[in-house]
Amino acid sequence: MGTLVDADCKAATGNARCPVMENSKSFGFETSDGTYMKLDDAGSAKVRSAIDSADQSKRTGRIKAQLSGTLSGDMVTVSAVQIQ
Repeated sequence: MGTLVDADCKAATGNARCPVMENSKSFGFETSDGTYMKLDDAGSAKVRSAIDSADQSKRTGRIKAQLSGTLSGDMVTVSAVQIQ
């Protein structure tokens, strides 16, 4: 489990916290030990869909989630997303 962040913000600001916003379209994932991974485009689309379907209180901010998929370098190919 980890935290979803806005990947465009993260790319632009580096170490910023980069909470998910209502208009976020590109996502990254931070593990509890601070490791950051980018999500592929299809994974970002899956995350957006999961967020849009989540409880209203879990649609913005630093959203806790569980991802499954394949890691290649620092990019995750997402197969499933579960918003916590």
